[in-house]
Amino acid sequence: MLSLGKWRKIACVFLACVFCSVSAFSQENSDWYVGKTISQISFEGLRSVKKSEVSGVTGSFIGKTFEDSLYNDILDRLYALGYFEDIEPYAKHDPKSPDKMILVFTVKEHAVISSIEFKGNKKIRNNELRDNITAKAGDVFLDSAILLDERALRDFYIKKGYSNVRVSYTSEENDDGVKVVFHIIEGSGTVITSIKFSGNTVFSERTLKGKISLKEEGFMRDGAFQRASLETDKQTIIAYYLTRGYADARIVDVIQESSINEKKAREEMSLVFIIQEGEQYTFSGLTISGNEIFSTDKLMSFIKLKNGDVFNQTKFQEGLSNLTNLYY
Repeated sequence: MLSLGKWRKIACVFLACVFCSVSAFSQENSDWYVGKTISQISFEGLRSVKKSEVSGVTGSFIGKTFEDSLYNDILDRLYALGYFEDIEPYAKHDPKSPDKMILVFTVKEHAVISSIEFKGNKKIRNNELRDNITAKAGDVFLDSAILLDERALRDFYIKKGYSNVRVSYTSEENDDGVKVVFHIIEGSGTVITSIKFSGNTVFSERTLKGKISLKEEGFMRDGAFQRASLETDKQTIIAYYLTRGYADARIVDVIQESSINEKKAREEMSLVFIIQEGEQYTFSGLTISGNEIFSTDKLMSFIKLKNGDVFNQTKFQEGLSNLTNLYY
């Protein structure tokens, strides 16, 4: 019979051997998944984000060999979606194939939007404002997306003639998600009550009014004033003159006069476009020299104006552009 001391010694040796074996096995297999083929990529913790949205990003990696650079690429793409606050991966053996592995991502989503409210809007209804933002209740809350909606609301007001509008937002997290509130200071709207032209002898006021985007207030027209549209309309008028031979035409000034209509709580504006038309030009021909690769006739075929035609600067520039493209 073995003494108690000998039994203890044998037990200690056995445990030591077991520990060494487990330790060696652990070290040998700590990165067992490297070099394995990815057979499946799955997610744990998805709540609001649809599986199809993430599988569309990771699907192309299935069937590829796992390595650090590939893993980092997947992780970068998942974070780039903006849906997740944290992502933790782990690998599992594929029970169907010892040469393959299953990659699992445990994710923590950003909070979702529980509600969206508008405060301070008196002239424009909530439904109209909702139609001009992309965020909806149930969407993942992203500060960058809400900032874009904030800008969209501001642009919408400006198009409506509220050039002094101010829009900001606040967010408050609760048990249901994040409550988003857009705070709006509308200011007074600016409405165009009159548009006139001075210096125009060739084209009527009615014709020129029909070419511009700014309109007077009237039936089915709100007459909203937009400064950006005013600059565009000035260019539109000049372009109209240039295509009809008035190469020297220009807008000398646009006189803007405004007054406050307290009863309607708005600013009312009248516009007067001061035009200098100049003389009308006709096309008297074009001379081409220095051409050796292409014949003069071929190059002249790109110029659609004929001698004696009313000079059309747009058409002439198109011809020169086509001629240049031929050489390119």
